[in-house]
Amino acid sequence: MMETLLTYDISSRHVEFKTAMLNMGYRDRLILSNGTMYFPNTTWYHPTKLVATIIEDCKSVCNNLSIRLIRCVATQWEPNWEGILGESF
Repeated sequence: MMETLLTYDISSRHVEFKTAMLNMGYRDRLILSNGTMYFPNTTWYHPTKLVATIIEDCKSVCNNLSIRLIRCVATQWEPNWEGILGESF
């Protein structure tokens, strides 16, 4: 299993993009023992996909929605991290 994060910028259709990512098993938050970690607006988590697969998923959703993918980064989520949990959008 490889837990992975994706962050991106797209040109438009943010709601449709987010809906497609949710339907593919991506999450915009994690439930932790000390609360819920809400990721920034253009960040996604997937519990099992490889980095290269996540980039391809992002490109595919953009292609299907006819939107421009401006930039994106996917990286493995490691157990040693810190953050501010945040609030739901």
